[in-house]
Amino acid sequence: MAIAFIVVRGATGAARPFFDGYTPPPPYRWVSPPPNLASTNQPPTGGETIIPLTDGSSDAAGAFTDDGQITISLNPGTFTDSTGQTAVRVRITPLAPQPPSPKGIITDGNVYLMEATLVPSGKPAVPLRAPVLLDMRYPAHKPDAIYRVQGKTWTPLESTVQELLLTIDARTTALGTFAAAHQVVTRAPQDASNNPLLLLGLGVAIIIGVALLAGVRIRRRR
Repeated sequence: MAIAFIVVRGATGAARPFFDGYTPPPPYRWVSPPPNLASTNQPPTGGETIIPLTDGSSDAAGAFTDDGQITISLNPGTFTDSTGQTAVRVRITPLAPQPPSPKGIITDGNVYLMEATLVPSGKPAVPLRAPVLLDMRYPAHKPDAIYRVQGKTWTPLESTVQELLLTIDARTTALGTFAAAHQVVTRAPQDASNNPLLLLGLGVAIIIGVALLAGVRIRRRR
């Protein structure tokens, strides 16, 4: 049997095949699962990757969680250092408890902290010298973006959804806290003055009412 597959290129340009129709994604691992999934949920895992520094510049690399729910693709030279550090440690951690989302935004899955530190000093490896590609799995509801979380401010990044794989990806110029999420669409009450169908219905109702009232008066006169 032939198996079709999709080729996806990450930030490094390396091709990654994803098989189409071969196997569905594994069940999502929740920090706080919905009640109907609590009995079967497995907790999410974090991940840590050490990226060597060659002549003060990082190699092309990928960082990911052990359960595969988060992947970070990094271009060569994303991190640089001139103080004699030997490597960069990239760590991904699912946050528990999760930070609450602002009103009107619903989180689709877990919130993750993604940070990079120099080895051996442990100092933050900032700034990023090139954008990195974040790839996040989501459980069911399709998110509209990956949001960068800074306190109570959630900023959407330009994102692309792969519905077949239940993933969403976006590029960012800084690491930090991120979540896949969507905005709640609320519909304002309709103004009858701007709705021709409502105006037509109201006009018909008035005409019928006037006709019925006129008929009652004629019968009374007789």
